Amino acid sequence: THIENIAAIGTIAGHELGHSIDDTGSKYDWNGRLIEWLPALDRTKFRERAAKFEAQFNQLGHDGSLTLGENIGDHVGLRASYHMAFADMQIVSSKKPKQVRATKKEQDQKKLFFISYAKVWCSKFRPSFEESYLKVDPHALPEARVNAQIIHMNGFYDAFGCTAKDKMFLA
Repeated sequence: THIENIAAIGTIAGHELGHSIDDTGSKYDWNGRLIEWLPALDRTKFRERAAKFEAQFNQLGHDGSLTLGENIGDHVGLRASYHMAFADMQIVSSKKPKQVRATKKEQDQKKLFFISYAKVWCSKFRPSFEESYLKVDPHALPEARVNAQIIHMNGFYDAFGCTAKDKMFLA
């Protein structure tokens, strides 16, 4: 379905576009010149948010600084593809109490989106490989590329009915 394709292919395309605004890409202008184009206040806000992302991945056993650019790419790709997949729906998110809950069909489509996104990263590493991967690869481990990203998406809570009592709930 188009939902599955957007979740799988759209997030990868969005990920690559996300590098234009990640911790490295945001330092270059549209001509590729090393120029700080973000206004000072935006740079400050970016660093504050980036520090939270780094801390989140540090808690998962990653080097949050090493993986920051790729994590931003994943986040941008996931968020952009989600909004593309559900652009025709009136309800994109119902996490806020005053909004109407998603219909069963919308909830099922959101589940399909997140499951399809997760399938992109299905893999299994040997423990010795995982240990070295964490030290040198700027990409987070596949499980973190899924779980640590989707918890930032209100649609994930809609799809699976997660509440504050659930392990994957992010306040």
